[in-house]
Formats: sequence, structure tokens, C-alpha cells
Amino acid sequence: MNTFDEHLEELVQTANVAELNYKIWWIYKHEPPAYGAIFNRYLGFFRVSRHAHFVAMLMALYKLGDPHRDSASVRTLLCEAAEAPAFDPKVLSSAQTRLSALEPRWTKIRTLRHKLFAHRDRHLDYDAVLKSVAIKHDDFRDLVDQFFGLLNEILYYRQKTTWPRDKSTERDTRRMLEALKWQAAK
Repeated sequence: MNTFDEHLEELVQTANVAELNYKIWWIYKHEPPAYGAIFNRYLGFFRVSRHAHFVAMLMALYKLGDPHRDSASVRTLLCEAAEAPAFDPKVLSSAQTRLSALEPRWTKIRTLRHKLFAHRDRHLDYDAVLKSVAIKHDDFRDLVDQFFGLLNEILYYRQKTTWPRDKSTERDTRRMLEALKWQAAK
């Protein structure tokens, strides 16, 4: 059985996975004019990679909000905190408020996961599901930020530290694309 702090660490790692995959997906999805020739030259790789990073981000975001009692999620972490008499009620209340605030966006993640990826409904049209949930690209980033804020509040309370947010993935992805561009120009 995992301790509370091990559970917390797993969730912080999951938020990190969501963030890293979001950043790579965002570049692939929204910067084709800068790297169009490279994306086209390695079309198979970038098509699959873009999809893989999107799905990995989506699955990580789903895991963070998973409502099942036996899951490793923020919900179950907060249930554990509520059962611990020594856990600061102000920190718990703040975290519960944060979780409630991100619920409307997270519900869109759940719908995408259930209908398109984890439990593919073969009778639904991919674009129609995306349109029906009305999710914006910024919603993914905002969810990552909200989950990190919530988890960092608990992490600070428990260990007097916060998780350092990623600063290199975007830079490294662009460096890789620039290197491919340079190599193709030779």
C-alpha cells in the first residue's frame, strides 16, 4: 500500500507527464508554418507523434481526476487527507475548492477519453465528439496548470517544496525541429 506522500508523488509525476506531452503536442499542432517542410518530409512520424502526445496528455489528465475510489487520483488523495486528523483543514478545503473549480473542464477530458480513446464508441464521429465537448486548446494547458497548483499546495504543506515546472521541453522540441530543418537543407 502506498503512503500518502507516495500517492502525492505519483500524481505530481502524472501532472508532469501531462504537461510535457501538452507542450510537444502544442508545437506539432500549432506551429506547422515554421516547420511545414519538416513535418511533410517525416509525415508518418509527426502524424503518429502528434496523436501519441495528445492521447498521453489526455490520459494523464483523466488519471488526475479519475473518480473511481480505487484509482490513484487527486480525488482519492483528498479523501485520504480528509481521513487524516492531522491534515490541515484549510489546506484540504482549498484543495477541494480547486478540484471543484476544474471539474467542468475535466468532464470534457472524461468525455473525450471515454468516447474516443479508452472506450471508443464506433458509432460516434470523431469531429462531432470534439465539437460536442467544446474544448479549446487552452483548456488542456489550463487544466495542467490547475492540477499543478492544487498538487503544489499539498506538496508544500507536506514537504515545504513545490514541483519545479518544466522549462526545457519546448526548447528541446524546437531544437530538434531546427536540427531536422538544417539537416534537410544540406
